[in-house]
Amino acid sequence: MTGLEQREAVCRTCPERRASGLYRWCAAKDATHGENHDCSRSRSARFSARLTMDRPTCDAWKAEGGIYLPDVPTVVYTCDKPRCVARHPRVTKLLTGMGFADWRFFWGTPGEPYWENIPREHAALLQSRDPPLLILEDDIASRDFSPWIAPPPGSELVYLGGGRGGRRAALRNAREHLPEAEIRATHGYGYEEIDGYPDWVRVFGMYYTHAILYTSKRAMLEVAEQLCSRRSQIDVILGHEMWRWKCVLRRVPMFWQDDGHHRTETFDYSPLPPVTREQRRQLAHAARGR
Repeated sequence: MTGLEQREAVCRTCPERRASGLYRWCAAKDATHGENHDCSRSRSARFSARLTMDRPTCDAWKAEGGIYLPDVPTVVYTCDKPRCVARHPRVTKLLTGMGFADWRFFWGTPGEPYWENIPREHAALLQSRDPPLLILEDDIASRDFSPWIAPPPGSELVYLGGGRGGRRAALRNAREHLPEAEIRATHGYGYEEIDGYPDWVRVFGMYYTHAILYTSKRAMLEVAEQLCSRRSQIDVILGHEMWRWKCVLRRVPMFWQDDGHHRTETFDYSPLPPVTREQRRQLAHAARGR
């Protein structure tokens, strides 16, 4: 990717991006030069050098809580099972190729059932670390990775991957506790649109914990408390209690689960278009006519 392409990719995710001109991607004031960005038409050597920078520096990006993922402390949860160890070279190549510098494997406690220790060990990580903290699983693969993200304001758990799976009880739980939220159901989980952030949705009742970025210490401690107080799989616990935090999901996954079992549901989980009452009526009418 050229420097110009890098800069364009940054500006596409910026909330200050404007589509008023063919080449002008950003209407925010430049923090250094006090002028509008117009990357493609710039002939200034000083500004052209900025095109190759590995992260945005404009005030708008900083104000919106922009995060440069390769700088985020990252833990890859794994265990001593042969199939997990076999994934390590792939994960190492993936993360180093993406520029991650502060990352390590975390070796889970062996035992059966294998899932029983995972919530407790995740809780210990959340209690002992400060945000931001990215926790990945050792079966991740990349689909649409971008080193720069700007989640919606107030986001506490940022899902960089998810899947088509959830539990109706978890969705009912969210609707009971958040009666004012417009929660729609799709693929077994619930979601709510976020104004001004079309690339993100707030998510409820979703399974899959292979790529979660934690950005709030309060939420980290509360998640840890829930994980320690219940005996179940980590994704079931988090899915049932998602309503407690602002959990946001990227519509297109950065990471999916390449474990030989979950590609179908984790490679594409984008919410289905909402069905109107008229469409339901038409579908019911068509069904009766068969």
